[in-house]
Parts: sequence; C-alpha cells; structure tokens
Amino acid sequence: MVLTAIAWGALAASSLLVGMALTFVWTPSTRTRGLVLGFGAGALFSAIAFELADEAIALGSEVLLAAGMLVGAVVFVGGSRLLERGAGPRSGADADSRSIVLGAGLDGIPESLAIGASLASGTGLSIALVAAVALSNLPESLGATIGMREAGHSRRSAVIVWSGLVVLSALASGAGYALLAHAPEEVGASLDAFTAGAVLAMLADTMIPDAYRDGGRLAGLVTVVGFAAAFLIG
Repeated sequence: MVLTAIAWGALAASSLLVGMALTFVWTPSTRTRGLVLGFGAGALFSAIAFELADEAIALGSEVLLAAGMLVGAVVFVGGSRLLERGAGPRSGADADSRSIVLGAGLDGIPESLAIGASLASGTGLSIALVAAVALSNLPESLGATIGMREAGHSRRSAVIVWSGLVVLSALASGAGYALLAHAPEEVGASLDAFTAGAVLAMLADTMIPDAYRDGGRLAGLVTVVGFAAAFLIG
C-alpha cells in the first residue's frame, strides 16, 4: 500500500512534467501564458478555500489555520528572498520562475502527504484532491519553464527541476501513508494551513501579477474559470 500511495503521488505530480513538456513543442504567446497562469491561480484559490482551509478548520481550529497560514507565508517569502540573494542578479523572468518553483514545492509536498494519508484513512482515496493537485500543477510548471527558458536555462535544467519535484512528491505521498495515517488530526490540519499560506503568498507575489501583466484584463475572467473548474472537480 505504501507503493500504491507513492504511485498516486507521482500521478498527481506528473502534470508538472506535462506542463514542462508542452513548452518543448509549443511556444505560447505572452498573452496565452498570462491566461494559463490566471487559470492555474484560480484553481489554486479554489484548493485553498475548499480543500486546505476547510480541512484545517475541521481537523484543527480557526486559530491553527491562521497561525499555520502565517508560517507558510513567512517560509515562502523568506525562501524566495534567499533564492534571489543566493543566485545574484537575475532577470525578472528567472526570478518569477524560481518563485513559482518554490511555491510548487511548498504546495505539492504537503499535498502529497495528504494524498498518502487519505489513502490510509479508511474512507478511501480523495480523487478530488488528486485531480485538484494535477490541475493546478500544469500551469505552474508551464509558466515557470517558459520563464526559465527566457532566462537562458537549458531544457536539461528544467527536466532536473521538475523531475526532482515529482520524485519528492511521490515519496511524500508514501510517507503520508506510512506516518500520518495514525498521527493526531492537528498534524494534518497544520500541514493544510501551512500549504494554504505558502501558496496564497506565491499567488500574490508571482502568479497573479504575471497573469495580469501578460494576459491583460481577460486574465481575471480566466482566473474565475480556473476557480470554478477546480471547485466542480472537488
């Protein structure tokens, strides 16, 4: 069953590779990239509101949700700034792509833990959670990979980055099954709250500004479509 959990985690994260691969055969226009990012942002807003925040309150409390979100936001902002300093002067596209990759990691790994835990919960695997993770991953990796290419990074670098995240997500799903199934509910609630804060900070810092800059006002409409699509899947 641990191997089954790993397989489900890998499946949910594999859309990161799909988004990356699309950039190898198709170069979307700047406007299209903005609209794709807007759709992905809407899907992530839906996951925050109806999956992560709801679960954090149901298993923990409003205070735990607020505290966990604050910690997640601080970790994302701090990690993003450390990456910028460690990398030295970078183009705007490179800085944005690094932020999205960091957000994908802070989002995907805790969600993969939750996928594994749901498989061991006795109530069955949450297919809605797997679908929501996969749906939001694709535009994240597509947008970030385009930014990496614009900054001069090779395809090999992109493959290493996204393959590494898929492997980590798969292992996290296995760990979720093995370790979190019998852990106190507050542990799962804390992970959900942390993820919600980190992803919300990433959306405000990178995805929403990039979506509006590149996609124009239509990005707002597409963001709502992404939100509705993720909500209906859930």
